[in-house]
Amino acid sequence: MDNLLLKIANALTVNITNTEEFGLFSGKTGLAVFFYEYARFSGCEYYQWLADCLIDDIYKFHQKNNLDLCAVNGYSSIGIGLCNMLHKEYLSADTNNIFYDIDDLVLSNPEKTLSQDLHYRTGLFSAGLYLMARLKITQVDYMRKYISKVMDVVYKYVYGLSNNMNDYNDKNTLRSIFLMLSSLCRTCCTDDNLLQKINFILQKIKFLCGTEYYVQRAELNTSYYSLASISDEIWWYYVHSEKIHMLNKNYIESQINRYFSEFCYYINMINGWLSSIGLTLILNRL
Repeated sequence: MDNLLLKIANALTVNITNTEEFGLFSGKTGLAVFFYEYARFSGCEYYQWLADCLIDDIYKFHQKNNLDLCAVNGYSSIGIGLCNMLHKEYLSADTNNIFYDIDDLVLSNPEKTLSQDLHYRTGLFSAGLYLMARLKITQVDYMRKYISKVMDVVYKYVYGLSNNMNDYNDKNTLRSIFLMLSSLCRTCCTDDNLLQKINFILQKIKFLCGTEYYVQRAELNTSYYSLASISDEIWWYYVHSEKIHMLNKNYIESQINRYFSEFCYYINMINGWLSSIGLTLILNRL
């Protein structure tokens, strides 16, 4: 595994300037997450320095630019990545100050965030996922007004769906909401009124979707999938704080070697793929 990870880290280092996006799935936030994890894993401070440089770029960018709000490569994705890095103590900062703008954009109007999720067909509930990431590093009382806003939007959306709903994107969004609400139950376990409302919505989602759409999937069978598809799946699990057990490491390695041989054709895309796969290898010590 060490040789494969070193190969990934070196490829990302060489190609780092070709990453122009700033989000998680295919941008600088995802790269920073990998480099911090690899720096700790390998003991090499150079990779931490690379991650620090990326964070500086991200912070300067998000203060003066407009992105969408989604958890793929928008403001939610940047916020989720930063929260997780703070939670794991790769960064230190005044959280309420650094997240003020993202809180305002994503959580003050979660209905707008959800409308973008549905428009782009991400299969994610970005406002809720960002909220849960914030709650890892912030007291519940500070976030209570946002919890209320998010819950109102969830209730309206879930109970606005038809009982014979068959849209795949809606089902994936509901699965994202289900996982988010399950996590919120554990975080706010002493708030009986909130727990009652959450359980009410969870039962409705079960009725709408059936068990196959909301149960936790512990494994990802990567055989016969492209690196792009595997990467999207990995980041999906990451934003939901779900641990993924990657199967068929030999297949992954063969795919990476194939893409390396055709590197010039994928120069603008491969960083997001490699950073997610490298992250999974580290977290699971495969």
